[in-house]
Amino acid sequence: MRGYETDETRAGFVITGAELGVVDLSDAQNPDMKKILSFSGKLMDIAEYLKNFKVYLILSLEKSGIMVYDATDINNPYFISSFQDGKSFGRFVLDGDILYALADDGIEILSLADITHPSPVTFFSPQKYMTCIMKEGNYIYAGGGDYLGKIDVTDPSNPQEVEALSVENPVDCTIDNGLIVVLSDSGRFYLFKTEPLVALGELRPSYIGSFPKSVLLKDGILFIGSRGYLTIYDISSPSTPVFLSYTFVGSDYYQVYDMSLLNNYLFIAVDDVSIYGTDKGYGYVYDVKDLTLPIKYAKFNTYDVNRIFVRQEGDIYYIYLGTPSHNAIEIFKGVL
Repeated sequence: MRGYETDETRAGFVITGAELGVVDLSDAQNPDMKKILSFSGKLMDIAEYLKNFKVYLILSLEKSGIMVYDATDINNPYFISSFQDGKSFGRFVLDGDILYALADDGIEILSLADITHPSPVTFFSPQKYMTCIMKEGNYIYAGGGDYLGKIDVTDPSNPQEVEALSVENPVDCTIDNGLIVVLSDSGRFYLFKTEPLVALGELRPSYIGSFPKSVLLKDGILFIGSRGYLTIYDISSPSTPVFLSYTFVGSDYYQVYDMSLLNNYLFIAVDDVSIYGTDKGYGYVYDVKDLTLPIKYAKFNTYDVNRIFVRQEGDIYYIYLGTPSHNAIEIFKGVL
């Protein structure tokens, strides 16, 4: 076991069998190990919803719909409610009390105003089957099947498609300050601006690993997760992208599936896709204060992973890692 100590906080990393958990040792008599939250159905997305001083964990499960847990006490998360109408659910976005979830061939819009009874608002069917969804301002941007649509949800009960463009089938997409990046299933990157919805062209990054699966855009900085590598570009001027860094994450078989940025830390979900890596994955934390030189801050073992979500309370970070084959979320608590 190794750790560090300051006047206020002690923290460390503890190996438990085949797993490595981030542990809060502020109270050395009661170390807070990671938690595992199990459920039924393949995990598709994770987010938190804050209401009335409560913290709720929202899960999208492919065959089980939307599930809500009270995670206010991270040591004892418990089931609150669910919604399922027979559809297969995918990624989602939250805006206040309204949840927009990909479901079958459209977007299921739900109200969480009564958290104990999520209720349907309406179901919207765009032109194509959707694989990615984003929200900025009063608009949902959804992509799939050679399609990117801009949908006005000023009135969530009456969504209206206002613009649409053709784009290769998206694997992932990200939006920030009126700029959209779509990662296609052929590994190509397409840029769009939102006002109006116009294609800006294709980004051709020079340094990425094979099979890019994840993109994250924040303040003009684009993070690209691929097999074995994390690549960072400055695309604040989309016509003149600037390469910043190219970081090896540990193995050519380590597939980056999801990323979350909080403060100057980048949290990534990595699945080992080697022949010996079945049922094995990792969570990584990188210090990205210097975007030209990301520093690996922490690594912890888990099962195969596909989603990551992070929140902060003071000096404490809560890291949720989705493990689809185990129908579970592993919850880590760490001091960074």
